[in-house]
Amino acid sequence: GFKDALSLLQDHYQNDDTFSTPMEIEMHLLEWLRQFEPDDRNILIQIIYAHQSIKPSDVVDFIDELKRRKDSESFFSIKKMSDVNGLQRMLVSRTTGVQLLRKYLDLDESVQKVLKKSDSGVLTVISDVCISGSQIRYAFDWYARKISHCSTLRYHQIYHKQRRKFLGNLQSFKKINFLFAVYTDKSKSNLVDFFANQLSIPENRLNFVGRKLE
Repeated sequence: GFKDALSLLQDHYQNDDTFSTPMEIEMHLLEWLRQFEPDDRNILIQIIYAHQSIKPSDVVDFIDELKRRKDSESFFSIKKMSDVNGLQRMLVSRTTGVQLLRKYLDLDESVQKVLKKSDSGVLTVISDVCISGSQIRYAFDWYARKISHCSTLRYHQIYHKQRRKFLGNLQSFKKINFLFAVYTDKSKSNLVDFFANQLSIPENRLNFVGRKLE
């Protein structure tokens, strides 16, 4: 909760001149949170906690999983690579991650990988952090059903006539993995509910990999 997020921020800034005391960090966080609706504040606190909680070992484990899967699975990112995000920053923080990004992941072809799918292989959706699952749910709602919850400018291109094929191919993967550095029980529950009940993909085909935040 709030105390965990605050403690992590205080640790983060302890050798920084931005704030002079721990109390100043707490006041800054409270002031920042007041800008948002009450329902959004808990989510934002969880996001702070999750991003600060990514350990070097989480990054190593994440990249090791990518290496292990690179020749047998298709990787999917919900947004274009021109949208510089936490996933990219995490990958480029390690030499092996840069090599994977350049040679194997081919993330700008994410939608095309589903549309051109010719076997019942494995799709692995990757991201750095998953707190509520909403971003992934919104993206797949757009790609499969043209339901828009937010700006779609950062999504991969897909034409309306391709959506039925996208959904049909998505449903035919024998396994869909969700690979994160860290994720929560809430995100897993929400994604399982969405993929099983909205996209008709059985729960036993969904698999979650990464460190679960307690």
